[in-house]
Amino acid sequence: MLSRNASIFIIFALCIGSFPLGKTTNAQDHGVILEQPPDDGNPNTREFSGGYWSGGQFVSVAAYSVRSDSYYVPTADGGWEEQVDYLYSDGNQTKSDGTNLAYAVDELDRSSDYNFLRITLGGSTIVIDLQAQQGLPVSDADQEALNAWAASTDAATTRDTSIALLDSYDPANPEPWLPHLGVVLLLAPSSQGTAKIRKSRANEVTFESIVCRLTSDYAPNAPNTPNRMTSFASAAVPLSRVARPQCFGCCGPGCYCIRDRFGNAIYSDWCRQHDQCVGSHTWGYVNPRCYGLLAVSIVVVWRRTAPFTLIIR
Repeated sequence: MLSRNASIFIIFALCIGSFPLGKTTNAQDHGVILEQPPDDGNPNTREFSGGYWSGGQFVSVAAYSVRSDSYYVPTADGGWEEQVDYLYSDGNQTKSDGTNLAYAVDELDRSSDYNFLRITLGGSTIVIDLQAQQGLPVSDADQEALNAWAASTDAATTRDTSIALLDSYDPANPEPWLPHLGVVLLLAPSSQGTAKIRKSRANEVTFESIVCRLTSDYAPNAPNTPNRMTSFASAAVPLSRVARPQCFGCCGPGCYCIRDRFGNAIYSDWCRQHDQCVGSHTWGYVNPRCYGLLAVSIVVVWRRTAPFTLIIR
């Protein structure tokens, strides 16, 4: 009798043990896990490192930034604007075998009117002149290399990692994130497919027009843009009604919007135009025709993200 009861207990215990107790987690279930190094006592330096699993591939991520002391200058409208004279920030994504997926460097030196973002993918570098708000020409050899990279599994891994990084992005501590945000904006997918579906539904066309009217920022002195800025966050339209259904004009990949230092999703007509350009030309996000729109989109995000002026004017 005792033996029979013991057998029943063992079988019962095995059955209970076979049921999942809550969500089973593994490395792939988590987003980017970041580590903040000990404070070095310098308020002008920032850095982080961490890792992410993408399709069974572990990717190391890291970033470092250093800047000069900030100060305030008067503006034309009688206000004050915070500036820095120098900022250097770099970020990278590296596979476990040492392959560099993405490396980006953002550097500002106000004394020499130098303000560039360099993004290296697959051994080729895309250079964005943030002062002139334009992308520099890319050689034929580099363009061919970029085209090949864009169709590779490394490109897909880079994009997955970049999107995951947005979940850990700290708008209150933007400096080390700037290069990674540049990569995110470059890899933004096209909204062309959703735009075509949207045109077939009257209610979604309304959503699209709302977002176009409530674009939160425009590049200065650009043609056909309103002079008055309209804050998307302050508009009397719930974010869930506008951002979630279509994410049109979102500065980021798809509906993964980059957020400003106040936590609001950044929308811009320039981001929308870059998104459309990516979907309208061969080679997608590595098409040189779209780099100009990418440059202005980055400027829009930098101005909404950084607590001080990074763009030389």
